[in-house]
Amino acid sequence: ELGGAGGSTAHLQRLCQTIETLLPDPDLSLRRVADEEGVSSRYVQKLFASVDETFSHYLRTRRLERCRTDLASPQQARLSISEICFRWGFNGSAHFSRAFRDQYGLSPREYRQAGGKLPGDVENDIVGA
Repeated sequence: ELGGAGGSTAHLQRLCQTIETLLPDPDLSLRRVADEEGVSSRYVQKLFASVDETFSHYLRTRRLERCRTDLASPQQARLSISEICFRWGFNGSAHFSRAFRDQYGLSPREYRQAGGKLPGDVENDIVGA
């Protein structure tokens, strides 16, 4: 069904690249990605299931990671939190803030105020290491 393990891995990587390209589109859907790749929605679901993931979880996680990167970036400091969340395909700042807190344990504002550090980040906390 998915071809060999190597074939499905390559397909999944291609799908993920397509998702990255379309990430800013708030209407991005499983159907749209399947159509872009010329495969069925069910096939896309199976590819994600083969790595214990779902399309919607993967999409939300990638969007949150892009937002997190922008929130931590001095180059993006001029952008509001709302601008950043809309830039990466979220439909509303309240939904984004809840999803961000659920994922990272801080609100987007707290994360930005902490200089882009999450609770438990230690790589920059050790002086002289």
